[in-house]
Amino acid sequence: MTKTVSGFIIEQLAVWDVKYVFGLPGTSALGLVEAIRKSNRLQ
Repeated sequence: MTKTVSGFIIEQLAVWDVKYVFGLPGTSALGLVEAIRKSNRLQ
């Protein structure tokens, strides 16, 4: 998987044992939404 800033953010949230992320997907957050979708540790 290509490393992106969004990917690093999601990896760090998983290290901190974050299980759920709430928010509204939009053009400014699509990178984070995609990284969450690819992650098997966050919902």
